[in-house]
Amino acid sequence: MIAVWNSRVIAESEETFEIDGDTYFPVTDVDMSYLKMSENRTFCQDKGEATWFHVTDGDFLLENGAWTYPDPPEELNRVRNFIAFDSKISVQ
Repeated sequence: MIAVWNSRVIAESEETFEIDGDTYFPVTDVDMSYLKMSENRTFCQDKGEATWFHVTDGDFLLENGAWTYPDPPEELNRVRNFIAFDSKISVQ
């Protein structure tokens, strides 16, 4: 799978999985140069607290366009060290 934003591949992996319609990419397969830490935090009843990232290529910015769950509950530990993207980012 690949994640494309603004004609740029920002993630590419064969190790993705899907939960609740969102595709999760291993952090190691995401080009982190496109992600900048956001102050936004949200809470999901199932997965815990999400940490958000803005997505930018230097010219354009998608605020809070990616997220991760750094400390999920044990039953959803598989999302740890994985990043999912906003629907404005094409996942193919």
